[in-house]
Amino acid sequence: MPDLATLIAPGRRHAARVTAHWFPPDVAASKGRDAARPPVIQVPDVGIHATLKRLRRPTPRDGFDAIRIVGHDGDGGFVVARPEEPLDEGS
Repeated sequence: MPDLATLIAPGRRHAARVTAHWFPPDVAASKGRDAARPPVIQVPDVGIHATLKRLRRPTPRDGFDAIRIVGHDGDGGFVVARPEEPLDEGS
């Protein structure tokens, strides 16, 4: 994961509000989307799992002004929630 401070700093220099958008990983869905790709561009399972190990949910301690959680809406779109709000995915 890149150093978050390096990514946040330009926003701070320009007095911008810095918001993180966290897409919680869904390994089963990722593997399903990958299986639908042509074999020549599929990602090996080890690549999916290695990336998963590197992910970390952002927190306010990272320096963000706000954090949003993004999930799928079940119709090919997304639903965005604040961490304290439940995410109603595909209901």
